[in-house]
Amino acid sequence: MSALPRLRVLVACVLAAVALGGCGATASTGGGGGAAGQANEEAAERNEEAAKQREEAGEIAKDREVLAGIEAKRKEQAAEAKAKKRERQGELRAKKPHRPRPRNVNWKPKKK
Repeated sequence: MSALPRLRVLVACVLAAVALGGCGATASTGGGGGAAGQANEEAAERNEEAAKQREEAGEIAKDREVLAGIEAKRKEQAAEAKAKKRERQGELRAKKPHRPRPRNVNWKPKKK
């Protein structure tokens, strides 16, 4: 069951509890049930908002995990590409024949 249907079920249960609790409070107290019903409604609203905040926090955490996975994959691909490039350069260097540096015939060591 995903989060949205669970939230709907939770809200429906809370509203049903408020409706039943409000009716029982008015019947037993006589006329002072208006304040209790309002308090129950406010509590239900707070519970609903808290549930929404928890759901949003869960979605944010999930998004962060997905983003971290994407970034890790990118870094891995970049490292693989860099390693391939270095390997190709090394192979090319190995294939080239070594050419000695031309010597300067007139070169003499410096005197101290």
